[in-house]
Amino acid sequence: MISAIYFYATEQDLHNIFRAVEQEFAIKYCANYVYAQSDEAGKPVTEFHTIDEIVDSRGELYWIVQRTQEMETRCQTVNIKTGARYITECPDDGYLTFRAKRENPNGYEDNYEVYIPRARETEFSGLLFKKIVREVKRNCVKIKHVAAFYVGEEIYRNIRQYVFYGQRDAFPMVVTEADEAKRWWDSPVVRQFMDKPIREQLPFLQEVFARKRLKDFEDKDRRDWSDEEEIYEGILYKLSLNEDLSLLADIAALFDDSVTIKEPFYVAKTVMEELRDIEIDWWAFPQKADGIRALLESLKYVPPAGYVCGNQEVIKTLLKKKYYETFRESLPGVTEETRELIRNTIAGISDKRLQKQVGEVLELLGKGKT
Repeated sequence: MISAIYFYATEQDLHNIFRAVEQEFAIKYCANYVYAQSDEAGKPVTEFHTIDEIVDSRGELYWIVQRTQEMETRCQTVNIKTGARYITECPDDGYLTFRAKRENPNGYEDNYEVYIPRARETEFSGLLFKKIVREVKRNCVKIKHVAAFYVGEEIYRNIRQYVFYGQRDAFPMVVTEADEAKRWWDSPVVRQFMDKPIREQLPFLQEVFARKRLKDFEDKDRRDWSDEEEIYEGILYKLSLNEDLSLLADIAALFDDSVTIKEPFYVAKTVMEELRDIEIDWWAFPQKADGIRALLESLKYVPPAGYVCGNQEVIKTLLKKKYYETFRESLPGVTEETRELIRNTIAGISDKRLQKQVGEVLELLGKGKT
């Protein structure tokens, strides 16, 4: 059950969506904040009955409530320069929030958000939210993505002209001919590189790990990143979306215990730890025993220089509660070569918290060749 819906829309699209809603539900839109000049007399208008009254709002938050709902608006601050700010309190329950799109300085198209706080849902707000979701889907085109979103019909007619950057999205996106969202980079150099097949991009990572590129990468603010730094982060992002388990062997070959470079978004995580987590959490584990089995078979491609981070740390992670049963289920199908590799690796794990699992796995694998 969703609690929010995000959609990109022109003013005409917005009118089409909410016109049907307003015909069925007697609602009003109450502005969270309204500013007034200090020389204005009386409270400014804070409640609106149709979407057309607020259709040109940018970056504003509104409460959507029944038209009969009493709302409390008070003057929160008065300043000679900014004037007065009026804040409208929302009721304890039975409301939705509507967040208008922002003006993006990069020229990207931003989205609208309608949200229902499920903990405070009433029969009215629940039905109202369902109606809005239904009208969004009826008046918009669904775009395939990790988290799908909707684009109004008027925007969709010229969709190749837009770069989208939503309130819940970390990166700007464009939409392909197949109606799939694709990450967008402002730099044409980065875009050209990121359009290459992922296997052709992996040598770039090897050069970064060998400190032949981006030697001062960790000390830079993202706003100052070069094209190469964008490419580095982009490859890791692209890997996180991969579902092709045949790439496990290519990633295994990248492990190197001497690499201590930080992952771009995690201060406390190295890129080797990130590669391990991508392999397990994003690729193998979602495909259950078959995925874990493919991961185990790829361990033979880890170079000796990457034994700790590429073999030992992977096995240690699989011994943890979240993965353990799936790990056990994968073992009967692995090759004898991989069974021997697991035996040798697991025998060297000294973590006391994992010794029960170590013993069980060694028993499952048997003694091996004598």
